[in-house]
Amino acid sequence: MHSRSGKGALRAFVAALAVSLGITSASVHAEGTLRIAEQFGVVYLLLNVARDQKFIEQEGKKEGLDIKVDWAKLSGGSSVNDALLSGSVDIAAAGVGPLLTIWDRTHGRQNVKGVASLGNFPYYLVSNDPRVKTIARSLQLFPIIL
Repeated sequence: MHSRSGKGALRAFVAALAVSLGITSASVHAEGTLRIAEQFGVVYLLLNVARDQKFIEQEGKKEGLDIKVDWAKLSGGSSVNDALLSGSVDIAAAGVGPLLTIWDRTHGRQNVKGVASLGNFPYYLVSNDPRVKTIARSLQLFPIIL
C-alpha cells in the first residue's frame, strides 16, 4: 500500500465514500466529527490504512476543514446496521448481505446508500476428504439445507 497507485486508489475511495454518502463540507464542518463503523477482518484493510495514515483528516484539511474521525469496531453486519440506523455512526462498512438488508428496509424513508466494495477476494473450497473436488460434489456427499 505504499505505492503511488495504492495511495491514489485509497484516497479516491475515501473521497468517493464521502461524496456518495452526502457528506458535504457543511455537514462535516457543522458536526466536526465523522463516525465510521468497521468490522474485523482483512476485507477492512483499506479502512485500517485510511485510519492509520489519517487520509480522511488530510483530505479535509485540503478543503479547509478540521475533521475528527472516530472509529468504531463492531462485530457483524446487523450490529453495523443498528449503529447506522440509530445515528451512532455516520458511515458503516459491511458486506453485501447487510447492505441489501438495510437498503431494502430504508428505501423511501432514510434512503441508506451503498458505495463500493472494500475488497474482492477469491474463495477456495478446502476439504480433507479427497472425494471433494467441487462444491457440487460436496453437496452430493454431504447434503445440507440451503
